[in-house]
Amino acid sequence: MLFIMTLLVSTFLMSPIFASENVNTVTEWLDQNQCQKDVYLDDAHQLKENAESQIHNFFAEAAKEENQTCLKGSDQTVQEGTNKTNNPILIFVSLSMPKESLKSLYKEAEQQNLPLIVRGLKNNSFKETAEAFRDLEISAQINPNLFEEHEIKVVPTFVAMDKKEPLQIKGNISLSYVQSKFEEES
Repeated sequence: MLFIMTLLVSTFLMSPIFASENVNTVTEWLDQNQCQKDVYLDDAHQLKENAESQIHNFFAEAAKEENQTCLKGSDQTVQEGTNKTNNPILIFVSLSMPKESLKSLYKEAEQQNLPLIVRGLKNNSFKETAEAFRDLEISAQINPNLFEEHEIKVVPTFVAMDKKEPLQIKGNISLSYVQSKFEEES
């Protein structure tokens, strides 16, 4: 009986030691796995940053080479172009304009094969810009150089390029109205 009592007492007294060893082992295991998870997350973030950097560099190089970027509502494409244009009217717009105004202006411009031109990217993101164009069902050229060249500060602005001196009309008006005004100026 004494033997059984001694066994029970020793088991009772020893169990915290075994339990603390198990807790330490579990804690160490959790710490190791957390460290491993952090390493994997760091690697994933680094891969994401590298991919974004490569995409940014690709588009930056394409924009340098082509000097103009065009994003179409259905997809992203880089098209050849320069600052000079053969279009009789340039239409300067912004994605901050009312959606219905942009859509209406785009429909009129598309019928006459005239470009809508925006200064830059929405939130400096090709993806967000393409999504905005897709949502609006429009396409536009991205050309900050033309904005600077024609000193565009307000949108929409219409610039007649087929005159000796480019003429500008500003305001949320229809393309047909702008064309009649440009004809009056001739």
